[in-house]
Amino acid sequence: MASRPVSQESKDIGSRMQSILQSMNITQTDGAFRLGLVAPANLSHYLLGRREIPISFIKKFSKEFNIPFAVLMGEEDYNALNFTDPDFLIIIDVIDKFLADQKLYMSAEAKAKLMSHFYKQKVKDSAIIKGALSGMLATGSEIFIKSK
Repeated sequence: MASRPVSQESKDIGSRMQSILQSMNITQTDGAFRLGLVAPANLSHYLLGRREIPISFIKKFSKEFNIPFAVLMGEEDYNALNFTDPDFLIIIDVIDKFLADQKLYMSAEAKAKLMSHFYKQKVKDSAIIKGALSGMLATGSEIFIKSK
């Protein structure tokens, strides 16, 4: 039985995932364990472009390694986002606290876009970030999902 060809997009995502794991000094074995995969070979197939990567796995990778979904999809440059920059960490903390206080959550993709937007605009004042999030909530933005 012939396997279906893997899309170039999936190969590119796998390559970005592999680069990210390497930059974080995470082995494929450790990465596979953290992602709940039974065997490191399963992760290897995704990273090397041998199997199509399901969107659910991309989201799981994004959440587990705190990498914006947009970066994995190739919409943002991983190297342009400095995850150790105190400004970036402030943005993450403010968004996470706002969501927890409001008993809300949002998709990894929406959160990544927000973090990237605030970071690119050099917005690091927590009051401004909270104000923007509150405004979005008040206008019924669909990025927010109520916690159960």
